[in-house]
Amino acid sequence: MGLYHTSESDGETFDPIADTPTCVCDTCVSPSQRPNCATPGRAPPSHPTLVGPSDCRQGTAACGGADNLMFWGLEQSIGAHGHLTAQQSQVMRTNPVVQ
Repeated sequence: MGLYHTSESDGETFDPIADTPTCVCDTCVSPSQRPNCATPGRAPPSHPTLVGPSDCRQGTAACGGADNLMFWGLEQSIGAHGHLTAQQSQVMRTNPVVQ
């Protein structure tokens, strides 16, 4: 349908849509987990930290998106309902599959 995950599990890769929230590993996970974030310019950690729904439900510009349908992992227990943003809806409506 033309959509990508809003944030990938590494917390460093995001979709290109402007109105979707992101969940940045270096900002959203606990300080003890941040050294294992997969950060560009650093060697990849052997056991990378994953950003999960509980890290990404804070609702800030850098730590949101857990309730979005395209977040990499939906978790019903935190109230994830699979919301879409206006721009995500527009991408889907203009996809040739929908036409």
